[in-house]
Amino acid sequence: TEDFKKLAYNCMLCNDSRLLETGELAGDPTETALVDMALKLNYAQTVYNENPRVEEVPFDSDRKLMSTLNNYDNKNIMFTKGAFDVLLDRIKFIKTSEGVRPITYEDKQNIINTNRELSENGLRVLAFAYREFENSKELTLDDENEYTFIGLISMIDPPREESAPAVADCITAGIRPVMITGDHKITATAIAKQIGIFKDGDRAVEGIELEKMTD
Repeated sequence: TEDFKKLAYNCMLCNDSRLLETGELAGDPTETALVDMALKLNYAQTVYNENPRVEEVPFDSDRKLMSTLNNYDNKNIMFTKGAFDVLLDRIKFIKTSEGVRPITYEDKQNIINTNRELSENGLRVLAFAYREFENSKELTLDDENEYTFIGLISMIDPPREESAPAVADCITAGIRPVMITGDHKITATAIAKQIGIFKDGDRAVEGIELEKMTD
């Protein structure tokens, strides 16, 4: 469908990984996973040549977003991917099977509930959106607003098999293991429970909370 096409194109175009001549993907593991998904769904590498990148705002850990401006279907479209909680506040419209319409409170609650369900199962969730411009332009941080929501994609980044025994050995030796990650708090908690770091009564805190604490 056209809805899923835009999502797949977002995965490939708002992405710095590339397919090598050997057929292997090179780049960040999260980004290569997104391209791999699109390729397995029969979206070809010709997508890159047919929808050239004009501008970009690279990802950074503070903003938690990445945006590219591409010539897509004779239009100038900014594709963005990033953290669910950051992107949701910037969304104004939603793309559905019936077309694009203003996003409602109910829509946002459905998206929030879906994200929570996926995260509680230890899945890493990324949100995807786009915005159309009449002309090609230099992207700025101010442009990352008034989005049309396309969808969520979840992926699993499972802990290594040896993680749980290693954690158990640490605890037996009197060492208190602590997990630090860039994942969403709900996802991180689910993974920490799987490997024995997070127990009932423990607390997960986000970076912004940690910065407010005293030494």
